[in-house]
Amino acid sequence: MEPIGKGGFGQVYKGRYLGKDKDLAIKVVNVRKNKENIELEEINLLWKCSGETNIVQLYGAMLHVTEPSLDNRLWCVMELCEGGSIRDLMDQQVARTLPEHWIQYLCGQVLKGLKYLHSKCIMHRDLKAMNIMLTARAQVKIIDLGLGIQLSSKDARFRGTAGTPRWMAPEVILSRKKIKEAYNTKCDIWSLGITAIEMAEGNAPYSKVPKDQVKAMIVNNDPPTLNADVWSKEFQSFIACCLTKNQFERPTAKELLNSKFIKKQPKASQAQKEIAAHIKRMKILKELQKNMTSGESENEQPPSKLSNVQEEPKNQEPADLHKHSAVQENVNAMEHLIVQENQELQLNPEQKEHLIVQELQKLEANSDLKIKEEIHDNTAKPDVKPRATRATSYTGPHSGVFRASDIPRAAKSI
Repeated sequence: MEPIGKGGFGQVYKGRYLGKDKDLAIKVVNVRKNKENIELEEINLLWKCSGETNIVQLYGAMLHVTEPSLDNRLWCVMELCEGGSIRDLMDQQVARTLPEHWIQYLCGQVLKGLKYLHSKCIMHRDLKAMNIMLTARAQVKIIDLGLGIQLSSKDARFRGTAGTPRWMAPEVILSRKKIKEAYNTKCDIWSLGITAIEMAEGNAPYSKVPKDQVKAMIVNNDPPTLNADVWSKEFQSFIACCLTKNQFERPTAKELLNSKFIKKQPKASQAQKEIAAHIKRMKILKELQKNMTSGESENEQPPSKLSNVQEEPKNQEPADLHKHSAVQENVNAMEHLIVQENQELQLNPEQKEHLIVQELQKLEANSDLKIKEEIHDNTAKPDVKPRATRATSYTGPHSGVFRASDIPRAAKSI
């Protein structure tokens, strides 16, 4: 229906499954012919994680076969995470950091996902806030297994540098320089520790250091730490365990789930409700922004006339003044939500729900205002029929659909 994300892999669109009237995400990537494609491996890994609560779900995959001169296109139909990534959640905060009980809840859910991946001998290798998504109910989902590796056994190790430098474990960086150095699933534990610092401080360690110097500092410097005056001892201990430089002494995901920071979470359910309430507020803000944008587009005029309107407001038509008032109300409502966002975190769930209902009522009031505005406009303007929504799909002679298990073989044979 609309693009919702873009990256080096391709683009993600919001789609709708008409059979079940359900929204979903469609990840579209180019598949190079007669070459190995990591995108095809990602499908296999996601298929193995089918049903796991904290891993994004893959519903199906389709290979769009194009003409010989073009790359094929792989469509991955996946679970839609309406809450955005943890990075998005951080950017929506005033100080771009998260409260500690939110970080407790998020880290605990990520560890459950890592525990499942590691039990299947799968390494993620690119864990960071941007690759951890949230649903509308604040459920945590690990995404992007494009750099994931399937190990043959729990004792097996891998060599090869991959991932985002600031989140890389020391052994991953050294695996290419030292012939004997290899690593396993514990590299994801280090990345989780860096992600926890990212959530607490707003950025990963060495964020201001040039990229070509980051790897050397990770290998040679002591592990990053948190400010002792701001964060609890349990949180600092959790970070220290995750960022143990010796991979053989670093705890597993299962062991970290029993740590005090994760196991003793009296505010875990409260954190999930607060995050879910925040996601609802952001959804209301987006609706208000759309209303504001649509109001401005309706009020567009040539530059010369617009300047006259600004200089001589008394010459405006009543309908135009009415529209400007509606847009200004939307702006005021949006500013009011932003100012009260941090204050609402201190309220109990009942008070939160009451505030959300109030904001929704305001949104409905704006809709009623818009209806009155249209009635007012109809007295002076002819009826304009809205453009019908159209949906298109590719049904050309070169299209082909395969089961996910057949896609790697099919892609190589084309």
